Amino acid sequence: MTSTQTLTQVSSEDVVGKINPTEEEDYDPYQHRSIAKPNSTIGTFIHVMKGAMGVGILSMPYAIRNGGLIFGVIGTFLLGLLYSHCVHLLVGTAYKICKRDRVPMLTFAQTVDRACALGPARTRPLGKILKTFIDYYLMIAVAPMIYMVFVGSTLHDVINNRTDLNWDVRIYILLAAMPAIVITQVREVKYLVPFSAIATTLIFANVVISLYYIFREPLSTDDRDLFPTFSSLTKFLGAAYFAFDATSLIFPVSNQMKNPQHYLGCPGIVNVN
Repeated sequence: MTSTQTLTQVSSEDVVGKINPTEEEDYDPYQHRSIAKPNSTIGTFIHVMKGAMGVGILSMPYAIRNGGLIFGVIGTFLLGLLYSHCVHLLVGTAYKICKRDRVPMLTFAQTVDRACALGPARTRPLGKILKTFIDYYLMIAVAPMIYMVFVGSTLHDVINNRTDLNWDVRIYILLAAMPAIVITQVREVKYLVPFSAIATTLIFANVVISLYYIFREPLSTDDRDLFPTFSSLTKFLGAAYFAFDATSLIFPVSNQMKNPQHYLGCPGIVNVN
């Protein structure tokens, strides 16, 4: 069954309870997926790790500063657990709906649509609304504009301070956008693994270098807050969520896996990351 057939087959107008329980138990969505170029478990792990270690990890010092040393560290750990739990709920729900509707896979928006349709009567009209909302949310949330500004501003500060150049920041944003546009033309998740691996390596090197400069001199905690104020708490939550968030990757990478059963479970890709 192709993804197009999946899209047309699954809708909130399907009749609830039409699948025989015995047939549902016999149907395994993972065994009915037909993917021309599936991604390996290692490749998926690299994608998820890159999503977890994206440029948002560089905002964690800002998050800890606003969250306080004690609350910030504990809160970051709890947010990580909460995020992993939500991913398990989301992917697990999609799997159960696939078994019930006998379809090989669902997208994020389709999962929410069907979950509302299969829920209480008062939630069923929300399916189409939430489906459209999620599609637009993902399109806006993962749009690369902020990342282009981040990369362009960083290049501007480093190159202009180290050389005699005095280029405007918009030139660096344009230079950063050009290779990004080329990379985004790659449609197969499998072929994007090398780019994710390179990005993860560079981010890891960035973190190591930052830690070197942080710990090369004695640290003092005398003037550091241990707990946040109400106003700084919102800044901590926003920065920490930005660091953890990889919502847009959950279904694209899991739906393209050669062995999707390795995505969850123990140890599982989500748990390891």
